[in-house]
Amino acid sequence: MSKEEMEKTDSGNAGYGDEEIDALVAEGMKSYALRQYEEAADKFGSACEIYSTKNNSENPNLLFTYGKALFKVAVSQSGVLGDNAAAGSGEGVAAGSEDKSEGQQEGEDEKQQEDGEEEDGEGEEQTDFEVAWEILDTTRHLFTKQLEEQEEGDKKQEIKKNLAETYDLLGEVSLESENFPQACQDLEESLKLRLDLYPIESTLVSESYYKLSLASEFNFEDDKAREKAIENMEKAIESVKKRVEISGQDDPDLVNDLELRLEELKNPTEEGKDEKQQALEGILGQGEVKEQLMNVLNQATDISSLVRKKRKTEDDNEQQQDNKEESKKPKTKE
Repeated sequence: MSKEEMEKTDSGNAGYGDEEIDALVAEGMKSYALRQYEEAADKFGSACEIYSTKNNSENPNLLFTYGKALFKVAVSQSGVLGDNAAAGSGEGVAAGSEDKSEGQQEGEDEKQQEDGEEEDGEGEEQTDFEVAWEILDTTRHLFTKQLEEQEEGDKKQEIKKNLAETYDLLGEVSLESENFPQACQDLEESLKLRLDLYPIESTLVSESYYKLSLASEFNFEDDKAREKAIENMEKAIESVKKRVEISGQDDPDLVNDLELRLEELKNPTEEGKDEKQQALEGILGQGEVKEQLMNVLNQATDISSLVRKKRKTEDDNEQQQDNKEESKKPKTKE
């Protein structure tokens, strides 16, 4: 989501009635536009704290901008740490476990249980994605409450738009953190709202169908996931073709890319099946599928960039796979 889209979500607030908060938000927007996401998150977080203290309540528009910035921080940090951090951590745990005798392991298990009791319920530190998701889920709750209380009119439509954007972002967070069932749930809610707000040819509707198809493709908990992925891809194509028909601006490459994706869903290759089986076994976080997913989503502003980034990533992945087969170098499971 661009700076302009964030400002649109925050359009209900020309200001927050507080110079300090308004200044922090302006500084945060500037940092966000410069892709200085950590600084932006700090500014938005401070603005949220001040607003909450002074008003004894939360502002969903402020929380949305904060959650979006936190998500960007999480994505950027996962890109920096990436596979190396996960590999180092995984190998260390595996090696340590193999070297321990059964008695040593039992003793350590008891010690860990005692330590857990002493911590009085304190769990592991939350990941950046978990924090972003919680902030955005609070945002969702507040917008939902506003929607229920607001009478019909322009204001209600604006709240619906904000709620749709919040569900969409929640879906992206879940895609990034590989929680595909949750991603499907949130993206479905976003799609429902967008269909109520916009015509079928809207770019936002096209994007929703495409993202939902993507999430469904990897939702192995749903027996009908592939059928849903196909259905949503067909709807995405229908949306794009309708837009072309109305605008008169043909985009054959985009339509062709979407139809190729549909064909892949209907007739998956054996390599594709193997890749998804690896994902099901928990390798998705370290594998090429995740890179494919995230390159599709990162900085995408319309359905064209969504699809074309995916096609480019798939070509790169095929080249990487060829190189791996030539080298015959075994890959350690992380």
